[in-house]
Amino acid sequence: MKHTIPKGVIAQIQNAKKYGETELYLSGEGLHSLPDELWELTQLQHLSLDDNQLTSIPKGIGKLTKLKTLDLDGNDISFLPKEIGLLKALTHLKLSHNKLIQLPDEICELTELYYLDLGDNMLHELPQNIGKLTQLNRLSLYFNHLTKLPATFGELFLLTKLRINNNDLVDFPEEICNLQNLAELDIHKNDLISISPNIKKLTRLTELNLCRNKLTELPNEIGELKQLVDLRLNDNRLTSVPKEIGGLTQLAHLSLHDNLLSELPEELWKLNQMITLSLDHNEMSTLSSGIGNMKWLTTFSICSNKLKEIPKEIENCTMLEDLMLTDNDLTELPKGVEKFSQLRGLYLNGNMLTDVPKGIYGLRYMGKFKLYGQRSHNGEQHHDDVSKHGSCTAEN
Repeated sequence: MKHTIPKGVIAQIQNAKKYGETELYLSGEGLHSLPDELWELTQLQHLSLDDNQLTSIPKGIGKLTKLKTLDLDGNDISFLPKEIGLLKALTHLKLSHNKLIQLPDEICELTELYYLDLGDNMLHELPQNIGKLTQLNRLSLYFNHLTKLPATFGELFLLTKLRINNNDLVDFPEEICNLQNLAELDIHKNDLISISPNIKKLTRLTELNLCRNKLTELPNEIGELKQLVDLRLNDNRLTSVPKEIGGLTQLAHLSLHDNLLSELPEELWKLNQMITLSLDHNEMSTLSSGIGNMKWLTTFSICSNKLKEIPKEIENCTMLEDLMLTDNDLTELPKGVEKFSQLRGLYLNGNMLTDVPKGIYGLRYMGKFKLYGQRSHNGEQHHDDVSKHGSCTAEN
């Protein structure tokens, strides 16, 4: 079935040619194909063809040698012509949300590329010479079917941001460990069972997302990532955390929920820059008094564990805004929680509490206070509204 090019698109192309325009935006025009007239606009520097229904790109694209930005996101493109490699001035190439099965080797000739987005395609491998893209700063490979990376991947020395989540990696690619300018690495939701000790080379990392893999342990070397601010390790199979994590002195956000942890090293509790800490759905029966060192903590969640008490030192965490203690075995709370003047949410349901410190009801910013479903010592639940004296009522 032949699809007609909309008259408005033809008019835009004609005007661009007439006035020598360097930018052309044909986003969301319902295009199934591209007119030959487009390849006559050799002055173009920016071309947007995103959110159409293109299944291929004609080899005429190679005539647009002045292009710096090419946006092809959100089409149905399954292959690219080798002529794509003629766009030597290209710095930004967007190809996400297509149906690419493979890339032409010629894409490695785009040596000025700074930004490349290949996310949400059907790629099983990358070109062997991808390391020639030596100016690449940001690379997105999320939602593909990659099982390994080519050896030259480790030559992308200027890369600062890499998204390779939602692929089929089983082994942590050693090539990544050579990218010593990386600041952000997202490799979540793969099938990783371990992390290379050589991750220690990534000393400029500030964000590391390893969640939703199959990790059972972490290398001690993770403690050498001194610039790390955000570390996500949730939804793995970790049974322990190395004491070397105490070396992450800049860490502000740590997710460890949905693992198999029964305890944490004391060194972790000395990380006094922590702002958010998530420990839900583990097997912890005690909470270290060291939590009192985390004086900047605003969000603390340790739901669905086996805690019987909360150490009184938690009263030092006066910046807390959300405290989530649901589904533990708590029978009382430290009176010091009344000092949490910034508290907005307190979640206590599914414990064994019979009362809470009365000062909680007067906290100025409290918006959510859940206390329903308390259990008796024989395991039965009762639903008394023990917050009836305050302005916040228990929520179901």
